[in-house]
Amino acid sequence: MSQRSARGAWRGPSSSGGCPKFETWPNNPQFLLKSSAATEVTITLAYSGAEKLPIGFVVMLGEGSSRKTKLRGKDDIQQKTNWKRVTSVSSTVALQPNQPYIVLPCTFDPGLEGEFELTAAADAALELTPLPDAPPVAPVSSSAANARPAAPVSGGAAAPTIRAAAAAAADSEVKVVSEGQGLSEKQTRDLRAAVDAAVAQCSASGRKYEDPDFPPTKASLWIDGQNPGAALGVGADVVASWRRPEEFSSEPRLFINDWEVAGIVPGPLPDQWFLSAANILAGDVSVIQRAFVDASHGANGFYAVRFFVEDPSSDDDWAVVLVDDRLPCGADGKPCFARSPVEGVLWASILEKAFAKFRGSYEAIHAGGGASAEEGLTFLTGGLAKEVDLTTADGAAALAGGGGALWQQLMEAWGSGHVIGCRHKSESAAPPELQEKGLVANATYCVVVGGETSQGKLVRVRGLVGWPEWNGAWNDEDPRWTNQMRQMMQYKKDSNDGMAWMGFDDFCAHFNALYFCRMADDRWTRMTAKGKWEGQTAGGCADFVSWRHNAQWLLSIAKPTRLTFSLSLALPPHASAASAAEKPADKAIGLYLLRGNNGADALRRKLALRLAPPVGTPADDLALAPPPRFTRRLTFETTLEPSAEPYVVMPYTHQRGQEGEFTLVVRSDDTNDDGQADFKMAPVRA
Repeated sequence: MSQRSARGAWRGPSSSGGCPKFETWPNNPQFLLKSSAATEVTITLAYSGAEKLPIGFVVMLGEGSSRKTKLRGKDDIQQKTNWKRVTSVSSTVALQPNQPYIVLPCTFDPGLEGEFELTAAADAALELTPLPDAPPVAPVSSSAANARPAAPVSGGAAAPTIRAAAAAAADSEVKVVSEGQGLSEKQTRDLRAAVDAAVAQCSASGRKYEDPDFPPTKASLWIDGQNPGAALGVGADVVASWRRPEEFSSEPRLFINDWEVAGIVPGPLPDQWFLSAANILAGDVSVIQRAFVDASHGANGFYAVRFFVEDPSSDDDWAVVLVDDRLPCGADGKPCFARSPVEGVLWASILEKAFAKFRGSYEAIHAGGGASAEEGLTFLTGGLAKEVDLTTADGAAALAGGGGALWQQLMEAWGSGHVIGCRHKSESAAPPELQEKGLVANATYCVVVGGETSQGKLVRVRGLVGWPEWNGAWNDEDPRWTNQMRQMMQYKKDSNDGMAWMGFDDFCAHFNALYFCRMADDRWTRMTAKGKWEGQTAGGCADFVSWRHNAQWLLSIAKPTRLTFSLSLALPPHASAASAAEKPADKAIGLYLLRGNNGADALRRKLALRLAPPVGTPADDLALAPPPRFTRRLTFETTLEPSAEPYVVMPYTHQRGQEGEFTLVVRSDDTNDDGQADFKMAPVRA
């Protein structure tokens, strides 16, 4: 066994650059690692400071003996750890003989200070050498000029310079991925390795798997490792023990069966935003099951769950979390956080524990940011969720004539593998009649199912267990429930299960927002492009002459195709993707979907808009444009018809001169599951 060690330190901005999410990452100490033969090397980063730092390391392909200054793509990274507040972190990576590798020990955020020791151990001879420091990389700063032009956009304005167009296209290459469960090849390999290691641990010990990274201690419960924060409102003694399922149930299993899912009993944690999203997905057992990327090792006491975090600096947008089934329990010996109302059914408890591990602790589910079910749906579905605001003109059209268009939309969604949520959004005091009817304002419900009966259209909604229940028409005590209706609608009388039937007219009257969610059920095509609004390419919306300087992409459609568009901003400085502690968006973002140029100009940039009254509105050229929003993620879905000329997709900020990085993702169901894209997307060149 060969072992090599080296010491180093993070000291201020010049040598503490943070993880590769930050442009200053090359400032960190770097170490050249070589092996004389093909081997697996175990790398350990140890830190012994008084204050625990979120530490980790990245192993990258090197080039000779030079420092690493930039990443050439996801294949450049051979291995990376999670960043945790621990005293040491280890990982094993396969090395090729005489190939130079760069090991980059780092803290998650830039500027943190401390000393560390790096150790590499393998069966082959190793070289581990510190590389000399280099001039530090300064963070990129943005300057935004928000002045508006005196006149609206005109079809005769000058074309952008070649330099501006080239800058817009610099990072705009399109990556095409055919995905099912959505994991990359590397993530699939990593998952397989983690599962194999867990099974090996069970074989060696003769016991169920015990997760060394999320042990049954207070460190896994509370951020300070001792007691819950005061903001939680949780008693310090809420967790009396950690128990395996067989210790509190005679029949433990992940789900009840393959065709139904009971609701969720929330615990004392204020994480109902996340549980409400899970409750929506549980409207269809086949949907919530897809959150578990490996559920085959329950006998060994562990499961693997995935969460989605779109990261402009990485192509691995899923975080896969392997977690054991030992759960925090109260004085009664039962799970004391989220659980199923059916004893022994584990999916809600396991999902919450996996998310707690993903965030760092149970407390961090709340404290790490995220306050809406829409954010929870993004974490769980991979962004295939959209909100329908029934207070807009489009919503009013859907509700017109008794809501026929909305009812049809609900029926089509249920028939195509979607799950549906609903909410009464209210920024002021909730309407008194809402509370009188047993509904909770700003709480997100699952719309489980609906159907037409001799008594009219009915829908079944489900909140979290313990919420007040609907007491209007068709509530549990309503005398209109005949024996025939009970049998037809699978009626259950239970005032505490969170479930209630209601008439569709009442549904339309009391809920003003819907969520339609879908997971990749078979094969999907995902096309991803990364770009920047920078300098002239921060052209703003179509109110400005400079709109044409924004980056543009061409979409070619050969047959009617349903597409999901998402535009995401990069995380702000010092914000962790794992914690999703997103600051409020500092700019309103939008996405134009325009009709492209004709004939010989079909592959050229869009430089002028065919206008229709009122002046300045790109009505003739506009295929679709959801209103710009102050958000870090804008998502919408539409069906595009085949067209002789391509469509043009243009991300923009509402004001010109607002700079930043973004990711554009376009997804479509692969209609024949052949792994070949049903549409084309390419950047528009100068």
